[in-house]
Amino acid sequence: CYTHRRLFATLAKQLLAEGNDKLALKVVKRAATAIPSTTVPHSYISGSMDIANAWLVLGYKDEAEKIILDLARNASEYLAWYASLSPRMRGISQQDILYSLYQLNNATESLRGADSSKAEEYARKLDMYSGIFQNLLYEGQ
Repeated sequence: CYTHRRLFATLAKQLLAEGNDKLALKVVKRAATAIPSTTVPHSYISGSMDIANAWLVLGYKDEAEKIILDLARNASEYLAWYASLSPRMRGISQQDILYSLYQLNNATESLRGADSSKAEEYARKLDMYSGIFQNLLYEGQ
C-alpha cells in the first residue's frame, strides 16, 4: 500500500508541475479514499509528504496539515525513543536518528508553509532533539 500511495504522490506532483491542478486534485482525493490513513498510516517513505504538499499547492491547508502532523508526530515519537537509548545504541542508530531529524525538520517547514498553529511546537521539538543528538550531527559531517 505504501508503494501505491507513493505512485499517487508521484502522479499528483507531475500533474501539478504540468499545471493540471484539476486532475491533481482528483488524484489526491482518490489517494485519500483508496488508501486512508486509518487503514495505512501516513509515512514519509510512502510519499505522504508529497501528498500533503500537493494539498497545500491546491489550497487545501486542513487536509495537508492533518498529514503533516501525522508525519511530525511519528518522527517525534521515534526521536523520543532514540533519546532513551544508551549512547552505544544511539551510535548504532545514527542513520535512523538523522533521518528522523530530517523528517521532523521537513514537517516543521511544511507546517510553517501551511500557517499551522502547531509549527512552533514542532520547531521547539526539533531544536530539543537536535540538541540531544548534537554529537551525531557533527559526526555525520
